[in-house]
Amino acid sequence: VLVKIRCTRVNMFAVRAVRRQVLGAGACRFGTRAFSAPQVQLAGCTMSGSSVGLEFNDGRKLEIPAVYLRDSCRCPECFHPSTLQRRVSVLNQPGITEVEEARVQDGALSVIWKGGHHTELDAQWLLRNTRRQEQPVTSWTAPWMHDNLDRITFGFQDVINDPSVCEAWLQAFKTYGFGRLRGANLQVGELNRLSEAVSIPMRTTIYGEGGQMTFQVQSKPDPNNQAYTADFLGLHTDLPFYAAPPGAQLLHFIRKDEVGGASLFSDGMAAADELRSIDPEAWKLLTTVPVVFEDIDPSENPKYHLEASHPVLELDPATEKCRAVHFNNGVRSAILGVTDPEVISAHYRATALLDKLLNSDKFLFKMDALPGDVWVFNNRRVLHGREAMSVTSPRMLEGCYFEWDDIHSKLRLLSKRH
Repeated sequence: VLVKIRCTRVNMFAVRAVRRQVLGAGACRFGTRAFSAPQVQLAGCTMSGSSVGLEFNDGRKLEIPAVYLRDSCRCPECFHPSTLQRRVSVLNQPGITEVEEARVQDGALSVIWKGGHHTELDAQWLLRNTRRQEQPVTSWTAPWMHDNLDRITFGFQDVINDPSVCEAWLQAFKTYGFGRLRGANLQVGELNRLSEAVSIPMRTTIYGEGGQMTFQVQSKPDPNNQAYTADFLGLHTDLPFYAAPPGAQLLHFIRKDEVGGASLFSDGMAAADELRSIDPEAWKLLTTVPVVFEDIDPSENPKYHLEASHPVLELDPATEKCRAVHFNNGVRSAILGVTDPEVISAHYRATALLDKLLNSDKFLFKMDALPGDVWVFNNRRVLHGREAMSVTSPRMLEGCYFEWDDIHSKLRLLSKRH
């Protein structure tokens, strides 16, 4: 593994801290000198029924089913060299998964299959693909964010120009679901420039301006969304009336208010964990009862009527932990997701309790943005809002959405540089 980080004038502390968290404190020494880590190799292998036991020279051990090893053969006959896709199926050829011989050869696994086919897989490939290591998600409170926001703040131009800074920004964003970019030009189009530079496409929604992928947030006559008024905007997640709401949101401040309009944020997953500990019944209601959300075009010739239902707190079935928050009082439909009066009343009380937690001093983070700042937040985790402002406020933002599939794709590509 080779790691080399070019010095940058913006937030190298954050770059180093995020890299250290991802790679481990002893993985490398940061600076301008490359550092080569010891090479992990396969030290031994044994057959155990229909599995192959592996032992590596760093002490790690794995037991892998033979069917997986045969399915993973990367020879040109089994794996197309240009499409990088599988050419052979083990699903309808069970005989090809019988091992004739397995041995270690030059630090890699060598398997001879019944019929004579040969598979070789090196130690790095085996470790990388059989032990998925997800970066942990870290919850935060308002006091923590006040103290640490600068650590997850990155230069807009540096993210565009330096892959090391881009990687550190995206890793921090994945961990905390929140971040800030500074120094964007004070004009429409900067989010397009960022999207193109980092190869993360924008998601299309009904709010694009004139067919564009971005939307502009400012006080407008006859608004079709509460964000386009000068009113107080309570904490919410965007677009829950889509079956798959956008994964990430970016808001670029081009002009700001002299008074009012401060940005509000709250970590919904942290508040959900708190709710679970203090009122398990309320938490259960919010994780099981469906809520209908809808958005209706108010114009005389409407172009959309979107509707979807979600529980307020969506759980990961594998971990039983909250993986998404769907909370938006403005677009919560009058359509009932359930009909039991007691459940409906209890659900209102549970939602009110969650709302109280989200807006408490512990979780509600308030901050004024400066022109050129870009807030970046996980729309399925971090709720956002704003304080009221003057009806004649010059405040103007440009916004867009990214999807997590594309963010993760970019992170994988960046990590391959090491």
